[in-house]
Amino acid sequence: MNESEGNILDNVKVLVTLISLKKEASEITQKVQETESIMQKVIAQYASLALIEHFYEIFQYIHENSIFLSVFTFIIV
Repeated sequence: MNESEGNILDNVKVLVTLISLKKEASEITQKVQETESIMQKVIAQYASLALIEHFYEIFQYIHENSIFLSVFTFIIV
């Protein structure tokens, strides 16, 4: 395109290149949108798993402390 002379719209090679670039840009934009959609789904699933893991850790902590309290109560009584 830098080598073109005269009216840029009269140069067929330049027009073909511009049309090709426009098509590629459109395809890239579509792929970016698809990727963003997939990433949002992955983030939503990860957030759900992180919440489940957090509850699991809480229940595990309660369970471990319940056993400790049971043993402690047994020893004291």
